[in-house]
Order: sequence, then C-alpha cells, then structure tokens
Amino acid sequence: MWPVSSAKDRKLSRWRLLKAGRAAALALSILLPMVWTAPSADAEEYSVTFRIKNGYPYRIQLAFYSQNRNAVWPGGGEAYVLQNSRVHEFALRCRPGERICYGGWVEGNARRYWGVGLGNKQHCSTCCYICSGNVTQVIELE
Repeated sequence: MWPVSSAKDRKLSRWRLLKAGRAAALALSILLPMVWTAPSADAEEYSVTFRIKNGYPYRIQLAFYSQNRNAVWPGGGEAYVLQNSRVHEFALRCRPGERICYGGWVEGNARRYWGVGLGNKQHCSTCCYICSGNVTQVIELE
C-alpha cells in the first residue's frame, strides 16, 4: 500500500516537476535549432563570384573548372558567352576551400585563350580562386 502523502508533499512534488519541465524546455529551445540548422560537412556550400569583362574585339566563351573534383560551370558542354564589354558576374556555388579556375576562348577559335582555356587544358598562374564566399576583382580578358 502507498503511503498517504500530505498536501505539502504533493505541492512540493508538483513544484519539482514544473521546475524540471522548464529546464527541459529551455534545453530543447537551445539545442534543437542547432541540430536542425547545422549543415553536415558534405552538404556545406559556399560561393565564389567571378567578375569578368570582355576587353577583346570578338565574343568570348567562358567556363569555370574545379581543380578538386569533376565539376564545370555551366556544365553540360555549355559555355557562358561574353558578347559585350560590360562586367559580367558569375556566382558559382562551390565547396569551401575548392579551387576554381576560369577558362576563356574566342568563340570559334580555341587557340586564342585565357586562363585554363577550353576544357581546362592550359596552365595559368593567376586564373584560379579559392571558394570562400569571396568576389574577385574585375578580370579583363584582352
């Protein structure tokens, strides 16, 4: 048989239960947003924005190549086309620390190229940038 508790004991038990419930609610309000919003390392993405200007008298085709994985922007055998001398911005979603190089070539004549050229086949010393949420200076292709 259960011992008979006094009203004071019942009130004290309710107070302890309420206090424990408040502590649990506070802990959940702090921890749950961190669990739900924290991206996994694989899913984490950044961006790098290339600012490129066509200073050449003909149209330039342009692509961006990851040096860390098999990724190309825009991809699918396509290329961006710079038809005028305005500054064009290309915001690329990428992985933190990923090294991305630009490759440009004259439309219809890949022998005249900038950066790593068509298909990432050339070498360059200043055409690559690290993905870290950054924006490049204006890169003029002349």
